[in-house]
Amino acid sequence: MAKKIKVVLLKPVRNLGNAYDVVEVSPPYFKNVLQKQWLAKIADKATLDQLAQRQQQKQQEQEKQRQAFDKMIRELQAWLIIKKKATDAGNLYDKVDEREIAKTINHLYWLNLTKSDIKIPHKLESVGIYPVKIKFQGKEVEIQVDIQRN
Repeated sequence: MAKKIKVVLLKPVRNLGNAYDVVEVSPPYFKNVLQKQWLAKIADKATLDQLAQRQQQKQQEQEKQRQAFDKMIRELQAWLIIKKKATDAGNLYDKVDEREIAKTINHLYWLNLTKSDIKIPHKLESVGIYPVKIKFQGKEVEIQVDIQRN
């Protein structure tokens, strides 16, 4: 069996791993493909220490995000109010979608929610109260979004 070397991937590589994964590859594959395309570097002590430090920072950031999400749940107490321009009949001039709800929550609570974290049955087109599910880091909570006329 050929000798393998450990490398740290700098970018995702198909059929090998994601960025910052430590994988074993053959020396020619590393030299001729991964190194030339800046996809990986040798997993020496300094690189592994940097990787461990990066993972620790990522865990700390995730913990901050988790705490901010918990704070949001407590403070919202299942309600989020969004004010929009609407007609006298209550129809919104601009629909409210997952992206706008995520943007509002991110602005209020310093979270990094994306539209894929928010689930609504359809775009919200009129003034009213709507159920919205938010899924973030394994937690799922349902809140009520109150769309009010501005």
